[in-house]
Amino acid sequence: MFKGKGKERAVINMGNIWVQPIRWFWYPYLAFGRVTVLHGVSGSGKSMLAAYLAAACTNRKCFGGMEELEPGNVLYLTADDALSDLLYPRLTEAGADLDRVYAIHDLISITLGDNSIEQLLDTHKIRLLIIDPIQEYLEYDVYSGYPELVYPVISKLEKMAKEHECAVLLTAYSDGPNGEKASVWQSEFAEKISSVLALDLPEGRTGKRRLLQEKSILAAEGKPIVFSLRKEKMEESTQPDGKDLFVDMQKRIGCLFMSDMRDKKRQVWEELKRFPLEEYDRKQQEDFSVYVFGVNYDTVQEVLGSSSGR
Repeated sequence: MFKGKGKERAVINMGNIWVQPIRWFWYPYLAFGRVTVLHGVSGSGKSMLAAYLAAACTNRKCFGGMEELEPGNVLYLTADDALSDLLYPRLTEAGADLDRVYAIHDLISITLGDNSIEQLLDTHKIRLLIIDPIQEYLEYDVYSGYPELVYPVISKLEKMAKEHECAVLLTAYSDGPNGEKASVWQSEFAEKISSVLALDLPEGRTGKRRLLQEKSILAAEGKPIVFSLRKEKMEESTQPDGKDLFVDMQKRIGCLFMSDMRDKKRQVWEELKRFPLEEYDRKQQEDFSVYVFGVNYDTVQEVLGSSSGR
């Protein structure tokens, strides 16, 4: 023990640490025993995606490369939607086993002194806790500029997730991927939130949704997923468009510039030298080139070749 100012500090030998493997609900997007945030603008499909995750948990309705799960119970807190008008139809459409879903429809804030949720997690053996949206259950506005007021509640939820070995999904209103408000979830709560997912509507692609993983502390970030929602099925798109590939490039090589890339072509040219564009098929390469630069793929290759001295 070290001693300082009359207090003793416990020293732990790291060789004696037992490493518990991470159990995944959906690798690498959602883990058991951890907190995940799913944010997006109104109408982007956050609640519907949450319903599909509930179906995966309760009724083996897997999607997006998810491994089949043993059926488990879901606790769903919703303040926005009437249970019979919206939540029930969504769960039914997604194919959830409704007998395994327990819902709370109130506006009672989650506080440090309230243990009611923990009791429900234990009583009903909950495997997935969904709070939709988290803003309605906080006493303080997460975007108010004082995230430290919200931090204790997020910390409490993370502790509950670990103690009960359940996955916790918080949906949140935001201004979309790369938005100013979205950055709060990535930076202010540090290790308490293990994964941040953003949902948006790809421009010009009717009925499609795009899921981006903006933060992951447990594994490498997953690739963007473009999908559409159909009855009892979440259909993943197999053909990304030019913007999808640009987002993929941002993630894989760490570009920090936002979606308005047309004023930053020079930086994009430099980054492209390291991006494995050859991994994609010809149509994807053409879509990407036209979307970013307004020229065809052959022209992109010519410029890259001359600029690198090839």
